[in-house]
Amino acid sequence: PATDARPLATVAAAIAGARILLVEDNALNQQVACAFLENAGLTVCVANNGQEALAALEAEAFDAVLMDLQLPVMGGIAATRHLRADPRWQHLPVIALTAAARAQDREECLAAGMNEHVAKPVDAQRLIEVLLRFIPSRQATRQATRQGGTPADGAAVAALARDLDVLLRQHDFVAPEILTHLHELLAAAPEPLRQLEQAISRYDYDKARRALADAARALNIALEQDS
Repeated sequence: PATDARPLATVAAAIAGARILLVEDNALNQQVACAFLENAGLTVCVANNGQEALAALEAEAFDAVLMDLQLPVMGGIAATRHLRADPRWQHLPVIALTAAARAQDREECLAAGMNEHVAKPVDAQRLIEVLLRFIPSRQATRQATRQGGTPADGAAVAALARDLDVLLRQHDFVAPEILTHLHELLAAAPEPLRQLEQAISRYDYDKARRALADAARALNIALEQDS
């Protein structure tokens, strides 16, 4: 039995709204894991195999990946090696969620670049605790952005970089060089970056474009304004 009887949403409050990519081919397992995660206040996207997972990562930003190992088309180990080879996803938390529970299975997961190994059957409390270890606190990230600073672990920078990278690939208005100046921008232009974060969450890309331009002007960074 779980040692913490609080509702999952209370336990996961610090990361409420985080986007989780669940890579799982079994329909029942999908339903169970989605129920756990959604009850905890998280948003879940499901991929049926490693190839679908890589495609999902190209299309959207996620805060963590829950990866099964035994998958059709492309297995979890191969998919993790592929994403770790891409600089965009080198720091994305990837957690094995698998029935392969031997010590050597865990070692293989870690060697492939996964951050942690959680054995099935899944315990909801354990799963949320693991996610809390690897997903930056939403509250800390927002507070650091408002105050013009960054958390010690760079969580605000990493989260904003993921959002901007997706926008760069999907909407072609974020200049690549902006990603190299995020630490400076958070200090120099906290208010435009707060507006940018808000605009991204609302899919208001016109406002996001203006907010990004305002932030860039704080550092005299010239941005391309492609459509």
